[in-house]
Parts: sequence; C-alpha cells; structure tokens
Amino acid sequence: MFDNNSNKSRTSNRRKEDIIDVESFITDRISQLGSKAASQRGLCDSSKIYGGILSVVSFFALNSIPGGQVVVASSLAGYLLAVYGDYATTKRLRLFPSRRTVSGLSQDKEGNEDDRFIALNEDYEEDISYLGQKEELEAKFINRYFDELCEKLYELPVSDRSNTYQVIIDSVFSRKKQSKYYQYFEARSKQDARFMEAEIAAKEKLLPRKIRQVDIDYLKLEEDQNLFSRQLPGDQDLSQGSELFPVSEPAMTLSQDEPVLTGYQIFYSLIDSTCCYVAGGQQSGKTLLLAETTKRKAEEGILIFYVNWFSTKLDRDGHWEHVPASHKIETDISMLSPEEFMEVINQTLNLLNTFKLLVFGEHHKDCILVWDELEVSADKNSGDVSKATQPVLQLLSDLIGRLTGTGVKNGGSVQVLSPGYAAGSMFAFVNSKAKKMTPIVCSINKGKFVKTRNNKTISFNKSLLRQMANNFVSAVEVDVPIELASTKTERIFQFQEEWVALGDASDLRPCNYVATDDITHQPHNVLAQKKRSQIEELITKLEEDGYETLWSFAEAMEIPSSDAKRRFIEIVSTYLESERPDLASRFARNKEKEFSSFDGRYSYSDNIEKELNTRLLTNFRCCLCQKRSEDVEIHRTSYLGADDQPGKNMFPLCEVCHDEAHEAGNWNSTLDSIWSSHQTEGFTKRINLGLNFLTQDID
Repeated sequence: MFDNNSNKSRTSNRRKEDIIDVESFITDRISQLGSKAASQRGLCDSSKIYGGILSVVSFFALNSIPGGQVVVASSLAGYLLAVYGDYATTKRLRLFPSRRTVSGLSQDKEGNEDDRFIALNEDYEEDISYLGQKEELEAKFINRYFDELCEKLYELPVSDRSNTYQVIIDSVFSRKKQSKYYQYFEARSKQDARFMEAEIAAKEKLLPRKIRQVDIDYLKLEEDQNLFSRQLPGDQDLSQGSELFPVSEPAMTLSQDEPVLTGYQIFYSLIDSTCCYVAGGQQSGKTLLLAETTKRKAEEGILIFYVNWFSTKLDRDGHWEHVPASHKIETDISMLSPEEFMEVINQTLNLLNTFKLLVFGEHHKDCILVWDELEVSADKNSGDVSKATQPVLQLLSDLIGRLTGTGVKNGGSVQVLSPGYAAGSMFAFVNSKAKKMTPIVCSINKGKFVKTRNNKTISFNKSLLRQMANNFVSAVEVDVPIELASTKTERIFQFQEEWVALGDASDLRPCNYVATDDITHQPHNVLAQKKRSQIEELITKLEEDGYETLWSFAEAMEIPSSDAKRRFIEIVSTYLESERPDLASRFARNKEKEFSSFDGRYSYSDNIEKELNTRLLTNFRCCLCQKRSEDVEIHRTSYLGADDQPGKNMFPLCEVCHDEAHEAGNWNSTLDSIWSSHQTEGFTKRINLGLNFLTQDID
C-alpha cells in the first residue's frame, strides 16, 4: 500500500485550489490548453515561415545586398532554431508550418483511432501537438473522457479532487495503456455507450429493455471497486482502497443464502431512530415509502406528525390518513390569505413544539416527524414568506441537529422529503443541519421509462444524485451497478452507497391502521379546509355560469381594482391547473395544449383583437430586426391582463427576436407570481425605438 503521507508531499506542490464545479474546471482547462497550443503553433510557424522566406530571398540576392552571407546565415539560424525548439518541446521534427497555419481551414476530420493512443478530430490534434508531451496527452484525455472524469471527481470530497486529477494525469502520461486509470475510464466510456444504446432501443421499442452485460477489454468495472487510491503513477497495489477513494462497506452484510433486502425493508428498520433526507423526483416512490412505513410504526404505538405546506391534489390521495388531524398540516400556503397564512405558521410552531415536548420531555413518547417538500419550504428567496417561515424552519433545524446525534437515545426522528437538494436556495441554518442527515435516494432505474399519474414520462436523473453527492457528509453513489440496471426493476433505493430494488408495501407486514383523533384537539388544517371550500364554491360558479374568460369572471365577482383582479385570477388559475384540468382546458390559450396557470394572463375577452392591432401597428414587421412576417409574434414587456395595450406593453417581434427578448440578460424572470416577470429597462427602450422608427413616431 502506497504511503499516504508520501503521496501528499509529492502532490502538495501541484495543488492550486479546491475544485468545486468539476465541469467548469475541466472545461476551463481544455480552453487553457487550447489557447496555449494555438499561441505556440502561431509563434513556431511564424518563425519558420519568416525564417525560411528570408533565407530563400537573401540567398538569391546574395550578391546584391551588403552582408548577404550574414543575412542568409542569420535567417537560416532563426529557421533552424524554430525547428529545434519545436522538436525539443514536442519531440516532433517538423520542417514546415502546419496545415492549419498555411490554409487557415478547419475541416473537422475524424482521426484514425487505431493509429493513436487516444484519437480526437484531426484539427484539434494538430493544434495540441504543439504542446509539451504531457499537456498534449492531458488535452486528449480530458476531451475524450470528459463525462466519465466529471462523474468520478464529483463523487469525491471537494478537498481531494485537485490532487486526484493530478494523480490520474501523471499515471496516464507515464504508463499510457498500462495505466489502470486509463483502463478504468476506457471501460466506463464503453459501459456508458452501451447504456445509451440500450436506453434508446428501449425508448423506441426496438429491443427488450434488459441491458446486456458489458464486455470490457481492459478492465471489469464491477470487479475493480478499489482502483482509485492515494497513489502516484507507479500504479502499485490498488486492492485495499485508501483515504481518497475508500473501499466502502456494503449497506448490509448478507450471506449468499440470505435474500437481499428491498428499500422498504431497509427504511422500515431506520425510520424511528435515524433522521433521513429522502430525495427523489416526481413519482419516484419516496412519498409512498414514507407513508407505508410510518403507518406500520403508528400501529406499533409511535406518534406520527406530518407537515406539507405545498400539498397538491395528487398529494391528498389518502396515504396520510393514519396521521391524526391534530398532528397534521396539509395545505398549500400559496392559496391562503395573509391572515390564514400566519395562522398556519403558528399552528406549525405549535405542532413542532408538541413533537419536541413529547420526544425530550418528562413524559416521553416515541415520535416520527415527516416534513414534505423541504426544499421549497426552506427557500430563502421568497421575500416576506421567507421572513415569516424562518422561526418555524429554525425550530425544525434545531430538532434535526439534536436528533441526528441522539435519535436512538431519545426515541424520535425527523424524516425529510424533497425532490432534490438546492443548497444555494435554502436558509444556511437549514442547510447545515440537513447535510448531517442520512441521505436516502429513491429513483427510477437507469434505462427505464415510467409513466406518472399525470401521464408524464420520467427516467433516471443523474443530476439529482450529483446534488446529493456534493452536499452530504455521508457518501452518495451516483452510478447504478449494471447488474441492477439490467433487471426489470423500475424503482430503486440507495442507502450507504448501495443500490437495491425499492420494493413496495408487500415487503412489509400487513397493516390496516386508521388514525383516531381526540375531539378536544383543534385540527391543524382547518383553515386550509375552510379556504379550500371557498375556492371550490367559486370554481363551481365558474363552471355552472359558463364564463368564457377568467377576467370576466373576476368582474362578475365585483372585484374592484385591476391588481385585485389579477391576484384573484392567479388563485383561480393555479387551482384549475392542479385540481380541475378538465375545466381549465376551457381557458387554455392554445386549445391544443394543456392549460397552465400562466394562461390566466391572457384570459380576457379582447385579447385576440389587441394582438391583431399590435401586429397592425407595424404592418406585421418586427420592432427589432424590421423584417416582415405573417407569423410575427406578440411580446409583452409586462403582464397586465385586460389592461394590456398595443404599443405600451404589447409589441410585434419575430420568433428569433422574441427569444432574444426572453434571454436572461434582457428579461427579469420570477416565479413569485404569474404576473411578476417583466422586461429589463434597457431592452424595453430598444423595442420602443424600433416601434417609433416603424411608425415614424419620432419626436
């Protein structure tokens, strides 16, 4: 085993800084090597050209210019010096300038991979051939194995990535194909290519979805888990792992005769004693996993608490009926009035304090708290909402911090459900505590495509796994082992870097537990139910009275101001999108597509007439490029509903200019409200100048 301290001393002088964003680092490195190669090629070829031309010219004019022999000798010496310098750096003897310099053409021809160690396109290879040998190989290596290298470095702690990168390059440079690092990445690239072929074939129904075992020429990946270690290019014994790439123990040690546990069985053994951060995309199975396991724990006498501030119709499917109403908050705070919102905040504080008292108080009771949609709940960029939720989230963070170290001792746990881990958008105090939780991942299996309840297709999401791997103290494995990916299992589960089939409730003992609630308790979701009842009454009226637009419905409700109408329309649109897609289709802007809450911005009676008048302002010409098109589009610099006005916030733009108007630097996009996004001031001036020119409305 190579000594770690010795390795540190060898590599410490090469480490410049920690690599946080791996893809950006490698992309920047490619750019640096490319720029350096182009510069050196230009300098070397220029010296050859000028030296060669001057030598030839002075030779023929030897007798007609003073000191002709000296000029010839000097020119020839300059030429030879350029050739020698090129050879000394690259070990290539090149008497003439490169094709790229002479022709200035880039033909992007494919190189012959059999003739070279690592083959790239011909132009790029010619450029980097002017680098030193090690830098040339580095440029080739990181270009060819970009994805595989990024994935491997993302799996490591930030502090180890820079040294590991240097170790890999040193090994590949010194040992070429004999380097086990090269063998590893070559095998990974072949494996990924096979996976891609299988995924495409499965999607197009050309082949069965079972993925075949990959034949590896250089290395069997599944047999070489211990390749990466803190070693330098000597490639000594790699079998024992190391600090840098430790050989992780399996989640559960099972004999060959024991069946492999499913995710349901593993999680059931954890839920009442371990605080877990359960991440997974839509329909990955995480919510049902929590619901079924907590139901059985409730039957055992453990108290269950449940909070979801952003509950939708799909969430309210009866899975949490085993939680007493006095221990449950299930609402959508975006649908509440300010007074009702603050009441829910107070109720949540009371619920958390009740949980705290039961777990840590004198009259102890085993409890499990489930917090759904934490990533959205802990968003620090929600303005006044963030300020109001901060005390609740601070208390939640304190509970997580206290229980991550003493959950077993105190008989309590907090379980968090979230679609991902956006560390940058969450409160810092939430982020610091959440990272100490045990990461659990529910996912669609690699190579599988699953239909959701709302008829959307979902598949394996590697970016979610990278988020988790980059943020948690406990390690998270990004790749799915091929032996699991090749099975028919659609949903999978990860704990302690081990992937297994997720399973389902049939893997647990039968349970028909239904919650009972003390009638003396006030249900925590009563306000949400009251608010929901009011909205349902409005929707019933909207449907029965046959309103053609949402704005006319707002006017019929005698809502006084335009701002109030817009707020009313947003509430109704949001409800229609999530709860009544059948009725919502009546108000869709494009009848061939599903209704979106954003369609509420255009749901007023004279919208079509105003859009036509906007096009007629410029005779169907784009305000920016001045080109005429029958398909010119309508762009709004702000959203005012029925207060939209041609030439004020409505302008004709062609498709290309319309896309430019919505680019990040030109458009202020926000999801706070369907009305809040708007054009930047500078770009609005550009549009108005174009309109003035076309309409000759120039002061």
